[in-house]
Amino acid sequence: MHYQFQFDRYQHRFKHPLQTSYGVWEVREGIILKLTDDAGQTYWGEIAPVPWFGSETLEQAWEFCCHLPPEITEEPIFSIADTLPACQFGFESALYSIRAKSPFSNTLSYSRLLPAGKAALRTWKSFWEQGFRTFKWKIGVFAIAEELEVFHHLMQTLPPTAQVRLDANGGLSHEAANEWLRTCDEINTTQQVAAEVEYLEQPLPPQNFEQMQQLNPALSSADRPG
Repeated sequence: MHYQFQFDRYQHRFKHPLQTSYGVWEVREGIILKLTDDAGQTYWGEIAPVPWFGSETLEQAWEFCCHLPPEITEEPIFSIADTLPACQFGFESALYSIRAKSPFSNTLSYSRLLPAGKAALRTWKSFWEQGFRTFKWKIGVFAIAEELEVFHHLMQTLPPTAQVRLDANGGLSHEAANEWLRTCDEINTTQQVAAEVEYLEQPLPPQNFEQMQQLNPALSSADRPG
C-alpha cells in the first residue's frame, strides 16, 4: 500500500504552564503527520519530541520528515531508527488507525493532569466532577518531604475508585525513587486509603534505565524512557 505523505509543524502555548522536574514548560511544539491511502481516506499521527525526557529534538524529527518522499510505504516507517522514538510513535500511530480501518475512537478514557505540589489538593475535586477517575501528578518538582506530605493528604482525600499515576520525568535520585516506591507499596498493600496508585512513571533519567530496572524489575512499557 502506498500513502500520500504530508506534514506540518505546530506550536501552542499551554493555558497553564506545566511544572516538571526540568523546570516550567510553557510551549508545546510538534509535527502533525497526514497519510492518505489510495481510496482517499486520511489518517493522522503526531510527532511531539521532548528531548529532556529522552527523545530526539524537534529539529531532528523535522529533518527526518523532510527527507521522506511525498509518497511512502510501510517499509520506511518500520525502519525508523530507535534514536527517533517520537518519529516512530507518530508514524506507527497513523498506521494503527489505518489497520484498524478507523481513526482513534472518542470512547477512550484519559487521565487528568493535576498541578504539581499543593495545588493538586485544590483542583482534583472539580476534575472528578467532570468525570475523571484517574489522575496524573508530577513529582520531583519540590522537596521530597513536601511532596510526600501532599501525596499522603491527596490519597486520603480522593474517593475510593480513584487511581493516581505518579510521573517523575526522570527527575528523582536513586534514593528518592526508592522512597517513593516504598510509599506506593505501603499505600496499595496496607489499605491505609481506598484510592490506588496505578504506577510510578520514569523515576530515573533515561540513561539510568538499568538502575531503574533494579528498583522495579517488573517495569511496564509505560515506565520505559522515550
